[in-house]
Amino acid sequence: MARQRFVRPSTGAARRRPLREADKNDRWMHLHTGLVSFRRSLHCCWNRLQALSITLLRVQILGQTLRFAVGNQPRVRRAIGRYLHAIARAMQVYAVQIRRLFWMDHNFFDIPQHQLDVSRQHRPRTHLRIATIENDREALKMTHFNKGQLHDLFQGFRLSQFNEIRVSTGHINPRTNNENCYVFHPEELFLFTMTMCATGMSKEK
Repeated sequence: MARQRFVRPSTGAARRRPLREADKNDRWMHLHTGLVSFRRSLHCCWNRLQALSITLLRVQILGQTLRFAVGNQPRVRRAIGRYLHAIARAMQVYAVQIRRLFWMDHNFFDIPQHQLDVSRQHRPRTHLRIATIENDREALKMTHFNKGQLHDLFQGFRLSQFNEIRVSTGHINPRTNNENCYVFHPEELFLFTMTMCATGMSKEK
């Protein structure tokens, strides 16, 4: 039976998930250990804020009921009114925090549609240079190093002295009697190796 897509129930958006739960073709979009722990903490805060908001809503309804029940007692009504006003302010703060947590959850764990539409079986070569990585967060997700650290490592390995790296295909061109080779830029192989070391990916993944 095929594994069902992991989606957000409220929006239907595809979601990132831990490596152990992902299909082989989806593992390039998996969560590393740090983000799994962060997601657990974020959802814990989210659930607590929702529970507090529901409790305050119930208390507010009870307070409104008491306010109408006291009748012509201005002092009591004013005291209850101040109490209800404080509850309303607290609910507004909780609502803002819940929206922020929702945005963080969407930003970190929802898979954008343009990424989801890319074929995972035959993906084009990406991130051929350190400069093509969008930002430090993307670099950390790929290699556990930021862009500046990757540049320093690349220079430290003295790979910049090579213009290209040739990898044999194991075949000989019969017309020229020369060995057929794949041609790579050293920076591309460096990024590929660092990504494999950071994510545990194999050649098949």
